[in-house]
Formats: sequence, C-alpha cells, structure tokens
Amino acid sequence: MFKIFEKSANYTKNTERFHKIQNKIFRRRQLCNSATDRLSCCPCKRRLCIEHCRGLQRIYVRWAEENNKTEWIQAFFGSLEEKQKLVGSKYDLHRPSDEESYLDHGYDENKPLEEQTPEDLKKAAEFRGGEYLGGEPESIYTPVKWKCAFGHTFSLSVNAALHGGHWCLECMKHAWAYPKIAQKNPFYAQVWNPQHSPDETYEIPMRFSAYEIKEALEKKLGL
Repeated sequence: MFKIFEKSANYTKNTERFHKIQNKIFRRRQLCNSATDRLSCCPCKRRLCIEHCRGLQRIYVRWAEENNKTEWIQAFFGSLEEKQKLVGSKYDLHRPSDEESYLDHGYDENKPLEEQTPEDLKKAAEFRGGEYLGGEPESIYTPVKWKCAFGHTFSLSVNAALHGGHWCLECMKHAWAYPKIAQKNPFYAQVWNPQHSPDETYEIPMRFSAYEIKEALEKKLGL
C-alpha cells in the first residue's frame, strides 16, 4: 500500500514538472508571437518570414481596398459599393433546394466512355466552347488534341476531359479568369452563373503559376 502512495506522489511531482516545462515553452512561443519578434529571434529566416507575412496580407479585404485591388473586391462582393452596403446589415441564411439536379456534360452519358465516337467528342468539346481536333482515339487514356474557346491547343485524354473534368491549362496559367471562361464555356457556366452576376469581368493575376513551376521542373529534370 505504501508503494502505491509513493508511486502516486512521484507521478504528481513528474506531472507538475511537465507542466512547468510546458509553460516555459509556451512563454517562449509568446515572445515570438508577432512577425517582428520572429524576425529578431530568427534572423536566418528573415526573408522567409517577410514573404510569408506579405502573402498573408493578400487574404485580407483591407489590403485589397488600400491597394485598389478591385478585382479581389469584385470576386468576393461584386463591387466596393456592394461591400459597403453590408456594413451593419443583417442577412438571412439561405437553404439550397433538396431537389437533385445534374450537370449536362455535353455527350451521351448512357454510352460507355469507350464507345464515344469522334462525333460525340466534337459535341463535348463544343459544349465547352472548343473543338475536338483528334480522330479515333487509341484508348480513353491516350492524349488527343483539343482546342479551347480562346484558341489554345492542348493534349488531354478522353477520360481526363470527360470523366475528370479537366480542360485547357493555358487559360488558368497566369490568372484566375472564371467570369471570362464562363462566358464562352457553357459546361462551366452551369455552375458559375447561378452564383454570380453576368456583369463580373474580373481577372486576378497569379503571383506564382503552378504550371510554370511544373514546366521549369520538367525542363530542369529533362522530363
């Protein structure tokens, strides 16, 4: 019985010691809580911290207003005037309809993908505002030629385009241009138009392009 109490006492001491160490670590983290403190405590990471903080600024509405980034304001509010109307106003939550609805994919979905003919693929491409430039595909996984509504040609398998939902990479290489794409791509417009105004015309430039990074890596690695 005495051993049990002894173990219990040791456990209590160890627990108290653990909490003291934990509190010390927490206090140290508090000292480096602000970006300025992090920079002074970690000079070797100064550049990384600065870039990180600049990136965080871009997600704030105030940053968009102060730097006259109207495209960011339009993306979230429609316009600066519409945003200002929301200050101090109340809003009602809207429950979407429970009725099931399905997208039109621009081809006969009752036919297996392997049985889609070049004519079927042309219709699917037209429904995306583009053209099908290939012939009879070897398989649904073999890349074939397509053209988007903006004249970019690209290679993509039938499976990736029709089942995967992928399309022209060039259109999304340098900027988020969803309104422009929706105007010429009926397939995409199905999900864009119900939630957006037809007056939206913004484009948001990408600071870093994932596609350009991919191309640079492929070139460097010789892929």
